[in-house]
Amino acid sequence: MTALTRRTLALLAFALAAPQAHAAPRADTAFETVRVPGSPVTIDYPAGHYSRQGGDGPARFVAKDGASEFTLESRPNTGGWTTRELAEAAGDHVAAKGARGIYRRVADDWLVLSGLHKGKVFYYKVVLSEARTRVNTFQLDYSQSERKAYGPLVARMSRSFQPVP
Repeated sequence: MTALTRRTLALLAFALAAPQAHAAPRADTAFETVRVPGSPVTIDYPAGHYSRQGGDGPARFVAKDGASEFTLESRPNTGGWTTRELAEAAGDHVAAKGARGIYRRVADDWLVLSGLHKGKVFYYKVVLSEARTRVNTFQLDYSQSERKAYGPLVARMSRSFQPVP
């Protein structure tokens, strides 16, 4: 197992932590765009709901009430992994941790995994760089009880998570 795979699996394991009470962002929350560190990938996020946390490693954004969070990361694809290989490894990992209802969608340059674990929804998206030399990840975790409220947020953030020219 490569360092990239271990890192990807570690991020997914983080998503499977114990649940917390979550408060969904308000409908009128303004969105801002942020660039994934070390890559040409950006994402729109509700800046009024999340604040960026410092530290090394993935960019981490925590809800102001501390109840939900998302992470962004870009790492070299040193193993030359395809999205299908990444989806298989990540899907096996979250299933082994007890996640259920795992949704998986895989395309040539991106993949999505989503599911439930201990009352939390995890949403995980990977976008490969054009030359497939970088693996760019976005992960959002929130309470299952807030699924309906988070639906539009997840959709907007996921659509916006992509390489820019």
